[in-house]
Amino acid sequence: MSVKQTSVFIPSGAGAPGFGGIYHCLKQDPNTVVHAGDQNAQSYGFGLADFAVKVPASNHPEYIPFILEYCSKHSIDVLLPITTRELEPLSESAHLFEQIGTEVIVSQIDGLKIANNKFLVLKHAQMHGIAVPDFKQVFDFCELNEYCTLRFESGESKQCFKPIIGNGSRGFGVVVQVVDSNFLNEKSAWMPLTLDEWGQRMGRDKFITPILVSDFLDGIEYSVDVLVQNNAIRYCIPRRRDKMIGGISVTGVIENNEELIDLTTKLVKSLNLTGPIGVQWKYDSHGIPKLLEINPRLQGTTSACVLAGVNIPLDAIKCATCSEFEPLNSVVWGTTFTRYWSDINPKII
Repeated sequence: MSVKQTSVFIPSGAGAPGFGGIYHCLKQDPNTVVHAGDQNAQSYGFGLADFAVKVPASNHPEYIPFILEYCSKHSIDVLLPITTRELEPLSESAHLFEQIGTEVIVSQIDGLKIANNKFLVLKHAQMHGIAVPDFKQVFDFCELNEYCTLRFESGESKQCFKPIIGNGSRGFGVVVQVVDSNFLNEKSAWMPLTLDEWGQRMGRDKFITPILVSDFLDGIEYSVDVLVQNNAIRYCIPRRRDKMIGGISVTGVIENNEELIDLTTKLVKSLNLTGPIGVQWKYDSHGIPKLLEINPRLQGTTSACVLAGVNIPLDAIKCATCSEFEPLNSVVWGTTFTRYWSDINPKII
């Protein structure tokens, strides 16, 4: 008797750093067929996936019609988005996919709009008694300069900023009063700059998108991988981020941090999110964990949890198709992980 295959379409992000790990997680089930999409015709994921297709940008008017047609043509069972900008269009169109028999793993639009907005999610967390860094939304360099100056005068040594909507550390920067002269040992992309230096780079015009500026916390940073099904937390797994490259965790530990598990559970339930979710926290100098942001989708390093016995991407598919999977107590706490680069000759679409 043959076992039915499950066709999964990752509509964007075949070129994202986390795609490879997510793909290998899905392929632990030999009956999972992976379709991959990306704007870039040379995305490395096209060389991994069973089927690949070049797609429009997720903010293009033809994005949803294109994805709908592809799902219908290829009888896609589950649509698994892994990039931020496609989440809201797919959430608003989820009913159209259901009509053709495709389940979309995405949260409802109300919670999604808050979770995707780095300013709104910090305000939401404050309202629910969850600690956050001091922060402000600014619209131009003058506002950024004024806020950072006030924070420096209050005794803070560093500030950081990022677009209120974005992912992958794009647009992230660190502001300091004095630049460390040890530039020969620093990665240029992460070098902190003074306000004067940032002013020269940013100019005086209004920002294209609002920016969230906040205190830079010096403590340990964590990502928490969550899987939610019908408002029930199936997994809540903190990962300590010991080393990062370009905002991507490359070394860390799967840690049974009950404090973060409780905080993350409270936050995710308050937003009524569903599917795979990522929540990022960082401790301040007093040992208090503070919320940085939420990624209401699979995180790039979620695949590291496989080393601890938990396959979140595959279990997310099982949740969507009402299949059974192992319970939470299968997590092997204390598991360490290290990620490395590999090479592939991609198919060109």
